[in-house]
Amino acid sequence: MPSINKIILFINLCILLAVTMQILKQKKLVQENRQIKEDIEELVQENSRIVEVILEELEYKINVIKDHEAKHGETVFNHQQREHYDFNKVLKDNITENAKVEEIKFNIEQETKEEDDSQDIGDIFSLKEQGYSLPEIAEKLNMSQGEVALNIRLQERLQAIALADTK
Repeated sequence: MPSINKIILFINLCILLAVTMQILKQKKLVQENRQIKEDIEELVQENSRIVEVILEELEYKINVIKDHEAKHGETVFNHQQREHYDFNKVLKDNITENAKVEEIKFNIEQETKEEDDSQDIGDIFSLKEQGYSLPEIAEKLNMSQGEVALNIRLQERLQAIALADTK
């Protein structure tokens, strides 16, 4: 009998090690996703600044052209050349690019939220193993006590099922 207990203990330790490794991987992925999100936000801000500068330059150039045309009574650009400089198309293209960036940001936020949920489960058990009470865990993780208790019960049931399957 003692050898069976040792085998069960060994299997439980292996499962614990595997779960711990997965939690560490998830934490690393969450950190990477947060960094990517920050990088995207920085790029969006930089893009917005660049667009503002470009628009200011375009407005200035348009005003210079209009002033020149008004002073000299001549058209600087003919109709075909003006179509080539379709400022509305440039603005639409830029808005489309910004929409794509926003969609990427939204998708990353959703993935980060899902990974944060997985990370919370790992954090719950880590704090529980450190001796924290249910209310303390809930407060530390900014979760309700019911949510913490539910996660603990679910994880304990999963472990019991896994243990029963090994017998």
